[in-house]
Amino acid sequence: MDINKIKELIQQTEKSKIYKSQIITDYYNEVFGTSEKNTNCGSCLRVKVLKLKNYVKEQEVKIEIENPVTLEQVREEITNINDALRNEIIEPDSEDTKLSNDRLVDVIEQKTVKKKSKKNKE
Repeated sequence: MDINKIKELIQQTEKSKIYKSQIITDYYNEVFGTSEKNTNCGSCLRVKVLKLKNYVKEQEVKIEIENPVTLEQVREEITNINDALRNEIIEPDSEDTKLSNDRLVDVIEQKTVKKKSKKNKE
């Protein structure tokens, strides 16, 4: 099961507060090897989403342990963040700087692409 699909489902569910019972049950059954029936029980669905959320966290920890970040990767991220601050791609006190490093790197890349496309149009 693709962890990103589970993460997306969790994010959508938490944001909208709408529990898509069939999808939640399908993901739950696939991840945990069960054959539970679809239900509209709110608390049952919340428990399944919580278990899926814990599963994602466990998988992310496994990935981090199996693929530890090197000192060179950390230096590169810090350099990219400092460059983005220096070039005013992100602001020091903005919401961007409160993101996790991985997400911050994504935001910097997106904003850099937008900034370059604006320059090309001019």
